[in-house]
Amino acid sequence: MKIDFDRFFIGALPTPPETLRYKCFAGIRSLRSEHHKSAAIRFKVNSLEAKLNSLNELFNRRLRAMETGPATPARNREPAQVRTHDPLDGVVIKPSADPSAVEALYSELYGKGGRNAKTDLESFQGFLMNQAQAIREKTGCADVVFRVTSEKGKPRLKAKPAGDAN
Repeated sequence: MKIDFDRFFIGALPTPPETLRYKCFAGIRSLRSEHHKSAAIRFKVNSLEAKLNSLNELFNRRLRAMETGPATPARNREPAQVRTHDPLDGVVIKPSADPSAVEALYSELYGKGGRNAKTDLESFQGFLMNQAQAIREKTGCADVVFRVTSEKGKPRLKAKPAGDAN
């Protein structure tokens, strides 16, 4: 049943496999009506029924989402912001720093507009360049990857060399 529903959701089946769903529920009802002396068999029947119910709930939610469409109409949606630099995955700082990369790291570390910032954007760029230069001298690499992590609920800046040494 799960495979057939997955096939329906990706478009390989034209209609949802409702007859298969009804057959599964009928099978569970017939198993439930039989008297099982073994606790292991009752446990298996109960776990099968629980799995079927959770899959049924998931499929109902997905069908409802397909029928109702997106939560907000496309004309009312704001355009998605395209992030060229993701500070959580890592931003590469080359010998000449890209201002948008520095801005992405700064805004992720200190929030939009630099609220609660201990430093301004220019000072932060100087700090990044000094750190990158120190790593370049130590490792011989050309580029340095900076990323923002969270330690004990606070954002932290991590750096490591990118690629092979030149």
